[in-house]
Amino acid sequence: MKKEKNFLEFKNENGSITLFVLIAMLFFLIVALGIYFGSQNKLQSQISEIDEIKNNYEISDDDLDTMYSDIIKVPELWRRTTTDDPEWYSYIDANAEDDETAVATVNAPKLTGGMEPIKYVGPEADTQTGSKWANAITSDGSMFVWIPRYAYKITSGYHQNCTDTTGGTIEIKFLKGTTNEFLDGSGEAETDPSKITYTDDGTGNQVQNEWLVHPAFTSVPENGGWDTELEGIWVGKFETTVEYTEGDVSKVTVKPGENILVNMTINEQYKAGKSATFGETSSELVGSHMAKNSEWGAVAYLSHSSYGLDGAKIKQNTNTSLITGGSTTELAIYTTNAGQSTTGNAYGVYDMSGGGYERTASYVNYTSASFTNGGNTEKDLYNASNPEESTKYKTVYEASELDEEESYHLAVGKKGDGVYETSNQYNSTSDSWFGTYSKFPDTIYPFFYRGGDYDYGYAGVFCFSGSSGLVYSSGSFRVVLALT
Repeated sequence: MKKEKNFLEFKNENGSITLFVLIAMLFFLIVALGIYFGSQNKLQSQISEIDEIKNNYEISDDDLDTMYSDIIKVPELWRRTTTDDPEWYSYIDANAEDDETAVATVNAPKLTGGMEPIKYVGPEADTQTGSKWANAITSDGSMFVWIPRYAYKITSGYHQNCTDTTGGTIEIKFLKGTTNEFLDGSGEAETDPSKITYTDDGTGNQVQNEWLVHPAFTSVPENGGWDTELEGIWVGKFETTVEYTEGDVSKVTVKPGENILVNMTINEQYKAGKSATFGETSSELVGSHMAKNSEWGAVAYLSHSSYGLDGAKIKQNTNTSLITGGSTTELAIYTTNAGQSTTGNAYGVYDMSGGGYERTASYVNYTSASFTNGGNTEKDLYNASNPEESTKYKTVYEASELDEEESYHLAVGKKGDGVYETSNQYNSTSDSWFGTYSKFPDTIYPFFYRGGDYDYGYAGVFCFSGSSGLVYSSGSFRVVLALT
């Protein structure tokens, strides 16, 4: 009997297949063609992107694979490089007599774990002048700037307010390894701040007689040091950033063009700084911590010297949205806003004038003061059982009972922090260098903050005041790495 023909059946000399199968085959063919043409378009797009990068930044084929494979980690407009690249960094003396002596020898930046050196390759890379402080990224892409071990001498403006456009004069000499020996072979620096003396030059100006190893690099916590001598420190290139949810600050970052991390108590900031890993296995591997007054001062003094802005004023970050670098556009950060950095170019530290009020892990130990927001356990910023003890993570200033003015004068013993040395009033809106705010912490506001915020008229790198440590909408902080 003749079999009834199925309307889905199709026959030829090679046998028969169903129309259903044919349709399925056509469908898969169409999908395959779509994937093919899609991949070709994606490949062409990638090729165009690669060509654009090569044309804009003159990147060789040899270096392209490394950069392109790591494009997510390497910041925009920056390029991963090597430690032996002579273009990685240059600490240049603006007052040098010739080009041969202009570039100083400094301690080579120390790297650990996944940290990698980077250099700026964006617009103006070949035209921006001044020092190029070493920059590096951590495993999570956070950015840090190397401050090499140095000694300093204040040769004018010591304990004076200067004016709203000028500061005093700070001279810098870089040191060898963890010693107090000058790298230029010209001698040694003093290591004990109490032995520093001053001489009147006849005009009322006090000149510092001895070179002092900056306390931030020393092994004396009472002076703002670590628990061992340091060859240098890595300072957050920007104020701290993070996607902050439900109190989780274990993954803080330091990135450009992002919201500054605010709305935290000072104790939360202190703990966040100590727990930040930046993509490494532990925070201890990178020596992560909240910046202290001494470390703020180490950046400020180097910036004010001839290896930074050579006495010029850092421009204020006035971004009302509290964005690191003053803009969400990275091109603008490193060109238009380059004056907001400590070197006046893309290689410096940003947000040290304006941005958020930058709290430091430093306080004045008044009796009966309010330290609630600093905590009270051994692991907190304020340790109620031993509040007068400085550690590598925090610096405690001596108080004269409850007297703010007398406590300010006791701070004469703290060197390199940009407080007593660079101001002459304990409570004034404009008596720090460059006419910035000079307000010593009191019993209500015992914690230090630095820099001022985006709309403060007396903001600047030598600005200081007190903070209660409360949750505050523009209260920020900075992270420092100490590699031993």
